[in-house]
Amino acid sequence: MATQTMDGMEPRFSLPDSTPKSSKTVLAIGGLKIYVYGLEEAIAGQTPDSHGDLAVFYLAHNRTRTYLVTEGIAHEVLYRYREDSTRARSTPLIAVTMNMRNHGDRESQIYPPANRTWQDGNEQHAMDLVSIISGSAQDFKLVLDYLPAYVPQFTRFYNVMAGVSLGAHTAWRIASLASPGQIHAYYVVSRDDRKVADEFPTDVPLLLCNGVHDKLVPAKHTASWVEDRRRRNQESGIEQDITFFMQDNTGHSCTKEMVAMMAVWLRDILPPSPRSPRSSL
Repeated sequence: MATQTMDGMEPRFSLPDSTPKSSKTVLAIGGLKIYVYGLEEAIAGQTPDSHGDLAVFYLAHNRTRTYLVTEGIAHEVLYRYREDSTRARSTPLIAVTMNMRNHGDRESQIYPPANRTWQDGNEQHAMDLVSIISGSAQDFKLVLDYLPAYVPQFTRFYNVMAGVSLGAHTAWRIASLASPGQIHAYYVVSRDDRKVADEFPTDVPLLLCNGVHDKLVPAKHTASWVEDRRRRNQESGIEQDITFFMQDNTGHSCTKEMVAMMAVWLRDILPPSPRSPRSSL
């Protein structure tokens, strides 16, 4: 695995060959093909004490990429989550991802030029980007609503929404679409959406990651939002679990350190099994 990029920055995460892969299940929900990781293990590991609880880690990938990016993240996070020996037993965890709108196998069916930027000659880049974000958020909301029907072995769900770059905007948008209590926590790598940010729920844990040298989504903007949110929460007497990680020597990337942090964070915010009253759902 590369230790640095040609410009000296930390590289994007790449799944190590040494990481054991979880099971992969393909489902079609409402015409959407989704990829589910770790489902076989979660079903096999059920015990009478698990009470049908299941944590679902939704992952939205970055622009011009495919679900294979978040597939790698899913395998690494699931492995680290299961192998963490700091807690005797945690809520079973699966990961879910899909190709974002106009990406992967959905790109060839629609309009590939819509993924290009202004520099690439796409004069409609702004509306193309925002509409893809909005549409992808609606896709994830559809899966959030109906996935429980496809896994009847489980009866209580702790949903965690995560995204990288374009996927981070999508995860951010989910906050305005999800029903109260439907999302247990959010993980975002680079984000900026003013209206959604202002109205972001105050009752769920939040992990934000930024590269210090991110030129596309400068860390100073995320830091400003975190500072303002913490101040307003304090003034209102609200306690919200907000973690903000800025990685040195890093640009607009999701690094191996950020992925490792995901697994630790999930262990911290998800209730142990059997069911704990910590859940906000």
